[in-house]
Amino acid sequence: LGYSTPLLHIGSSFMYPNLEEAQRAVRMAGDAIRQHGLPAALCPFIAVFTGTGNVTKGALDIFKLLPFEMVDPADLPKMREPGVGSAQDCRKLYLCITTAEHMVRNKNGAPFNKGQYYREPDQYEPVFQNTVLPYSTVIVNCMYWDARFPKLFTQDDIHRHVMQGHDRLLGVCDITCDADGSVPTRQFTSIEHPFFVYNALTEKTSSCLDDPGVLFHAVDHLPSELPREASEYFGNCLLQFLPAMVAARAPEACGQGDTASWPAAMRGAVIAEGGQLTREYEYIQQLRSAYERSDSEEAAMAKDRGGRTSGPHRVQAPPACVTLELGGHLFDSMFINKVCDLVESQRGRVQITNIDVGSTVGDTSRASILVMAQTQEVLDKIVGMIFSAANEAKVSFRRTGSDRDGASMPAEAKRAILLLGSGFVSGPVIEYLLRRPENVVTVASIQRSELENFAQRFGARCQPQFLDVLSEDAEMAALREDLVKKSDVIVSLV
Repeated sequence: LGYSTPLLHIGSSFMYPNLEEAQRAVRMAGDAIRQHGLPAALCPFIAVFTGTGNVTKGALDIFKLLPFEMVDPADLPKMREPGVGSAQDCRKLYLCITTAEHMVRNKNGAPFNKGQYYREPDQYEPVFQNTVLPYSTVIVNCMYWDARFPKLFTQDDIHRHVMQGHDRLLGVCDITCDADGSVPTRQFTSIEHPFFVYNALTEKTSSCLDDPGVLFHAVDHLPSELPREASEYFGNCLLQFLPAMVAARAPEACGQGDTASWPAAMRGAVIAEGGQLTREYEYIQQLRSAYERSDSEEAAMAKDRGGRTSGPHRVQAPPACVTLELGGHLFDSMFINKVCDLVESQRGRVQITNIDVGSTVGDTSRASILVMAQTQEVLDKIVGMIFSAANEAKVSFRRTGSDRDGASMPAEAKRAILLLGSGFVSGPVIEYLLRRPENVVTVASIQRSELENFAQRFGARCQPQFLDVLSEDAEMAALREDLVKKSDVIVSLV
């Protein structure tokens, strides 16, 4: 940006011999801000933190060494535009802490309910991108997130605000480091090179900090920057449990030892004792059985394909697939086994991609599963069977990409796109087109290896097709004409 500010004099944590010296550097920068201020073009400088957990508390401990004033998320629209702040605005930073209630709203207009949000996140839609993002100078993302929950904002949101002239956002510090998670972190960075710049207009990233765009910080092993303090902290957390562990009698069978008297934190970490899995981890055996079964199902699918191809050069057609999210008593009711049986009965394959097991008998579990079949028709049949079984077992069911439980995209809602060419530009184009769930892209090329790569990389909605676009051969011409007739949009990169 071409500005000199006291914040530039703060080095990376690993540059200091200990935490105390790093904190001293931040305090000195704070003193300089109080005395000389920040450039008026950057003020009021609004730092937004997400969450209230341990990560947020640790980040705030450092931030609060700077002069700051709290601002409520609801008051952000009342803040002045950058460059028109008062002299007092330049001598401090503004701190805004956001929690779930500031990030989403109930689709039905009902008041926010934290318990319901965590149980049924699909009943909520994101608002952070409109109510907080446009007013943020820096966003420090510290909260836990998984795919069940709405994202805070996306690349498209940044692009939209920039196009509308709301380009206040200077930087994003993604401490959680989820790749394209709650915030659009496109790559992780290292301690030695902690930043990259994302240009919302070109959708490209750059390691040159002089380039225009939003500065991203995404180091996924931050404690390593202060190794001594990190080791001491984690070591001290564990030391309190050592006496009980040392004094405990080793169990000869599950439940016969002294582990029942351990503190809850240690007891909950015991996976096996006396040669058996503990009750909390009995689901592991079911997962192992599911994975072993999926291996045999994959072999059966390969046998079913029997060399069936999608073009003259024997490029295998990718399997149809969908991700389902299930919630309820998945393991003690053996529902997860039921799902595997249903998939196996149709010669499909299932893979568990994410799982959250309840800690007590009364708690429910959640799982995300990837279901694959050789054709879309078979996949739809499997999904229907799982949906019926879920209703019978009173298990919540959600097909990702759907607005309602059990919904799937009707065939007429799909948009067929024909992409001619498989060069270097094709990959980013396919990735961009597939951001919209209704798009199905057929890639036509004579480069077999590239077609195979795209099929593996982008999944069922990217369909490879061997085609010599410039050939005058009658068969190729007929294939080309057929593809064009079936397509809603044609993109030529030849």
